[in-house]
Amino acid sequence: MSGASTTGIPASDLFPYTQGLGTFALMDGELILLDGTVYQLQSSGTVRTASASDQIPFAMATTLQPSHVFTASLHSKDVLHQELGRVFPGMNNLFVAYRVEAPRPTGWKRLKVRTVSGQKYPGQPLSELGESQKVLEYRDVRGTVVGFRSPANWQGIGVAGEHLHFISEDRGFGGHVLEMEVDGAEVQAALVADLHVQLPRTEEFNEAKLTVDDGGIRKVEG
Repeated sequence: MSGASTTGIPASDLFPYTQGLGTFALMDGELILLDGTVYQLQSSGTVRTASASDQIPFAMATTLQPSHVFTASLHSKDVLHQELGRVFPGMNNLFVAYRVEAPRPTGWKRLKVRTVSGQKYPGQPLSELGESQKVLEYRDVRGTVVGFRSPANWQGIGVAGEHLHFISEDRGFGGHVLEMEVDGAEVQAALVADLHVQLPRTEEFNEAKLTVDDGGIRKVEG
């Protein structure tokens, strides 16, 4: 979140996992990982399939093995959070990984998503990039939402609360989910208690001023 994003792990490191989200070098667009393929959701509104060598400065990924599958009408991200809390009453200090599929043939009633176009200078923070983010709204579309729920004390390492990315069924558009509305969606979810955290060993990261801009993160991430 501090803007140290010049390099990272290669995208190929994510290929073994079934789902994930993140960003690309210089925070150029949004990342969604779905069934072993990494996609770059670009600010132009288009989608690019990532190459194995693309640099990924931030990502969360897992091999989802859902312990619960349920159907819910989700008219906001808050409703999703409440539904996850109902299914996982002990989730306060744990992570939850999930995938949400809209029903066929109706799809998502409404999705508001955003993408960022990348840093304009080295170290430009995400909170500042949010001032020029591109926001698009889609109605009656089919596709998949991948998400993680992170505990409040992990803010800054991840995004506290619900963090969701969407990609359309035809892999033609998507973004970071700001608002959502769907009836009868299928939610596959699992608690996550085993974590592996990999930090960069670069000079850029070592010299970055790592502070938690809680207000800025909430403003940008929605």
